[in-house]
Amino acid sequence: MRNFSLKQKALLTFGIAALSTALLAGCNVFSIVDKPSGDEQILSKARACFDQADYDCAREYYAQLSSSYADVRASEEAFMILAENGATMADFMETFGSGGSGQALTELAERMAPGSEVKRLKIHEAFKKYGSISAADNPSLRALVRFVGSVALAAEFLSEEISSSGGQLLKTRISSLGGACPSTIQACANCTAPTDPILKNGISNPDFLSSSLNGQIDLGHFKKAMVEMSAALNELSAAGGFSDGAGGLSQDILSQDLDNNLGTQECFRSNMLSLGIGR
Repeated sequence: MRNFSLKQKALLTFGIAALSTALLAGCNVFSIVDKPSGDEQILSKARACFDQADYDCAREYYAQLSSSYADVRASEEAFMILAENGATMADFMETFGSGGSGQALTELAERMAPGSEVKRLKIHEAFKKYGSISAADNPSLRALVRFVGSVALAAEFLSEEISSSGGQLLKTRISSLGGACPSTIQACANCTAPTDPILKNGISNPDFLSSSLNGQIDLGHFKKAMVEMSAALNELSAAGGFSDGAGGLSQDILSQDLDNNLGTQECFRSNMLSLGIGR
């Protein structure tokens, strides 16, 4: 795959640099406009509200942007929804900033814990924002929102296996054998689902842009999130750390068969553990 342009590198390290810097530093880098008028002032006000974690205020001003700012509105609304639900840009940068892996996904899931169906639906709303961004005018921004949204969905699916804030994603919530589960696909028998899992056995393959994610979730939902992650990385022409980390993770998951055969489901869980998902 080709190397990033400077613009793509900035995006893939969760650019929108002023926004990311503000979230990490905890300070307001946007000027507050008392009575904003025009898209630039309205956007500055929306970002300032976002910087202060005043999401109702941010939502109010993003909604006032004209259609010419539709792509900016959709992307920043996606980031705002993620931040409201435990997946801030700082969290992404600190867990996936070096490329992403099963361990990074585990850490992000733990930061987002405890997961819930309500939170899942909100994160799904953020993911779907990418579909509103022009593929012709802003392909990298569109792909970035798709990538961040799919990572957050995968992490949310896992975080629903964590019962409390500050809890850990234990391997025994991926498979009943936990760390004793065979580490090779060839010996994956008996890597059965844990008792009463949230991420159940199954092969659901929903269209994340058009389907609802309410109700029961299964391994198929998790695999679909990896499909979306991989597609977004391809659109971004990800190279280097992201190609090896998040790209390698998604490709390893995609290469693992998933069907209604119990043995196949066990092997899928074994593969998740072998990729560093869970502690």
